[in-house]
Amino acid sequence: MASILILAKPYDAALIRGVCTELEHDAQVFDQGDGAAQWVEANRPDMIVLSTRLSRGQPAEILAQIRSARQGKIVPVMLLGHAASGMDVQLALRRPLESQQIRDAFARLVGTDGAQEPAPARLAAWLALVNDGDYFSLLEVSPDATAAEVELAYRRLRREFDGGPTRSQELSQILEVLDEARRLLTDDELRQAYRGALGLAANHEPAREEREDK
Repeated sequence: MASILILAKPYDAALIRGVCTELEHDAQVFDQGDGAAQWVEANRPDMIVLSTRLSRGQPAEILAQIRSARQGKIVPVMLLGHAASGMDVQLALRRPLESQQIRDAFARLVGTDGAQEPAPARLAAWLALVNDGDYFSLLEVSPDATAAEVELAYRRLRREFDGGPTRSQELSQILEVLDEARRLLTDDELRQAYRGALGLAANHEPAREEREDK
């Protein structure tokens, strides 16, 4: 399941949300740009669907705000409508929109069937993290993240770096380390040992989760 941000008026949003429900993707809808960049920064979606028809705001400006909120980290963008000059999008769909073309677009951008290698800059940054051996930074989680948060981050990154059946040696290396990071950070005993090796204070995750349940 992928996390999808939809920026569109109700008609377009309903069509996209319907496909998301069918494919079991989680969708968040905004009909204007207000608050979208903050939501992206907090939730780090797997993909953004941006319509050229919004209740308020210019798509190019909203996209620039989102890119800034993500601090240059790659997130695929599917545009509904004609892309203006300089808009950095991975895929643009022309109107009239149909459900099947949206399904195909999702398969290309967030599905494993049409997986493509991440942009070179993104790949280089992740290879540096792999070499540093910092699993928390690699998974983009805090040292206090719960096992559930680690698992969610792992699945999102595993989709991003899948690369399909012809993945490169670099991608294969990243995936191996992602698997190891998940194994280590979701096991309480191994996690505490790893935190100790990094010089971090002990973190008793079960106790933390127990407090949250009360």
